[in-house]
Amino acid sequence: MEIIKGKYSGFCFGVKRAINTAYSLSGENNYVLGELIHNEIVNDKLKNQGIKTIDSISGSELKAGDNVLIRTHGETEENINKLKELGCKIIDCTCPFVEDIHKKVSKYYKLGYKIVIVGNESHPEVIGINGWCNNSAFITVNFEDVNKLVEDKICIVVQTTYSTEKFDNFIKKITFNSSKTVEIFKTICYTTNMRRIEA
Repeated sequence: MEIIKGKYSGFCFGVKRAINTAYSLSGENNYVLGELIHNEIVNDKLKNQGIKTIDSISGSELKAGDNVLIRTHGETEENINKLKELGCKIIDCTCPFVEDIHKKVSKYYKLGYKIVIVGNESHPEVIGINGWCNNSAFITVNFEDVNKLVEDKICIVVQTTYSTEKFDNFIKKITFNSSKTVEIFKTICYTTNMRRIEA
């Protein structure tokens, strides 16, 4: 049997950065907010290193001075502010592509746009993105749902790991009234796209 390793296989640069940063932490009071990566080997290594994973800030043991690593998926604005209020040291390893979505969503939400996120509503990245527009985003993977929106101004972003082909097809099938202002951002990570093309 021949095994062919893809050029774009393995961890992307954002995940590598987060893992290496986590591995560099030493001593007590080091935490990761949410599972760092969907990889049992990496998570076990972090656990053995004494780095604790917490699912939420509320009810946790966090206190001033603790190191809290934000994973590649990013976090909500509310959680970032909570960590600041607690006096924790935030180690932000949010993927730059995800951070860019946060900025776009925050900007257009403040300008009065209805934010639409194309993606999986239960995915940590999408939950984090929604947290930058006061959790008011319309989250869907069905173009029919967007066609029913009545807002005059709409801003559409997409989960970074979403299929480029599916998103392109999604956009083609959306119909808007001439009175609407629509901003569309194809915020899919290039690594994700290259892996699909390679496969």
